[in-house]
Amino acid sequence: LLLWQQGRTAGAAAQPPTPAEASRSSTGAKSPGGGAESSGGGAKQPASGWRRALPDEVRQSAQWFDRPRTVEELLAAVPEGAAVWLSLSNSAFRDLAVNWAAHVYRLGKERSAAIAALDRNFVAALVAERLPCLELVHPLLERPAANLRSNVTGFRRFGAMKASLVLSFITRGRDVLLSDVDVVWIRDPEAVLRPLMEADVMSSTDCTSITADETYARGEREVGPARCAYMPGNRAGHAAFNTGVLYFRATTAAKAFAAAWRVRLLSVAEQDELHYVRTTEYVDDQYAFNLLLWHGFRNHPGGAVTSTRPRSRVISVVVDPKGSAGEANVQAAAEDARGARRTAFGWRSGWKQLVEGKVGVSRPGGAVGADEARPTSFAFAPLPARFFCSGHVYWVQQGGERRDCVAVHTTFTEGGDTGKVWRVRAGGGSVAR
Repeated sequence: LLLWQQGRTAGAAAQPPTPAEASRSSTGAKSPGGGAESSGGGAKQPASGWRRALPDEVRQSAQWFDRPRTVEELLAAVPEGAAVWLSLSNSAFRDLAVNWAAHVYRLGKERSAAIAALDRNFVAALVAERLPCLELVHPLLERPAANLRSNVTGFRRFGAMKASLVLSFITRGRDVLLSDVDVVWIRDPEAVLRPLMEADVMSSTDCTSITADETYARGEREVGPARCAYMPGNRAGHAAFNTGVLYFRATTAAKAFAAAWRVRLLSVAEQDELHYVRTTEYVDDQYAFNLLLWHGFRNHPGGAVTSTRPRSRVISVVVDPKGSAGEANVQAAAEDARGARRTAFGWRSGWKQLVEGKVGVSRPGGAVGADEARPTSFAFAPLPARFFCSGHVYWVQQGGERRDCVAVHTTFTEGGDTGKVWRVRAGGGSVAR
């Protein structure tokens, strides 16, 4: 799984070029993809060892980037209706980030992709590797070697930057495929995502049972299995959504979701329309993402998860039941009415910021169109565990076999981030061969 490690072993003497060397070896031609780019055919390619693990045809046709891309340049490279591939990282996760990029190159997606670099050292490192990147340096995150989770305020800001970055593209008609750098992309997910495109937002899950994840076709369980209780018909049970892989479509409801996600992360204190205020507990981007779903996916008659159509795993999430049709029949978050009110307040606040242009997006005419009204719900798809494999599914249940995995996220791995790198290195030949 780790092309970076296999390439370094294959060409241990090879070193990444300096930015100056990369600049001299480039054609210097500016392409619609952004930055000064060159294809692998006529120009000297970067010398980093991991590239030797790429197939010859990939290496020869690839584009390499001599400076950071801009949002506008990436928009020019991706047509409306297509997806931008994004990840965010700082220097502490350089190995995993380069590995993420290596697999993106294997799939031929580098022209549509970028890693948002959060510190200057990491920007320089990615430019030296000639990888597609966006410069997203922030003072709170300017600690290159630090694990972002060790800074509670900074990590919350990191999550808000994710949401803002998503909004930069979905408000301009592009979908966004956002994944963590510890995700390994094995195959192009387009064929798997296509049947789910009625959803506004999609995410991977922490469901470790493929069988439980696929019971949506029958809808027979009122109490869902642990971590998997998001299937139609589930009235109880815990659902765990993982922000390791997210897909946002360029829809009105997806904009509302991303804006509400951002608002929740930037709130130092919570306040709802009843003026209830308390100090915020530890909230990261994944918890905030889950709150938006937990306080809405059972807001239906009978309190059960409800699909958008028969035999579909796409579900309806009613975040703001106030004003929606049939409000009297909606069981408004009986499990946590106060939390549901706070979530609905954040949903409305996020939309207000979109309308007023207070979010960090650039779009002619504003972040939302004059004909777009605030939605009260959105369609959501939990990504199939069979294809978007957790570390438990891939390494424990499948013994490191790819089988149907489109992507592998190194979750359920001991040893923290070091353990994740070890896990991926241990499977170094399983994809690169």
